[in-house]
Amino acid sequence: MLPALRGRIYDAAIVGMTAGWYRAVLERVPSSSRLLDVGIGTGSALLANAAQLAAKNVHVTGIDIDADYVARCR
Repeated sequence: MLPALRGRIYDAAIVGMTAGWYRAVLERVPSSSRLLDVGIGTGSALLANAAQLAAKNVHVTGIDIDADYVARCR
């Protein structure tokens, strides 16, 4: 399967579910925190919460086993 297509399928299937999980976690994270996201996928669920990250000055480093997802995340 083409990498770009795989990333779009991942986003369509996963982001709606995980964006809410990120929101719930970020409510509990102290301001100016640094987070390591293991299994970040395409990063789209995190980006759905970009305003909350910016408001709390939270810095996230993400890693994933799938290089195509990481490329899409960047």
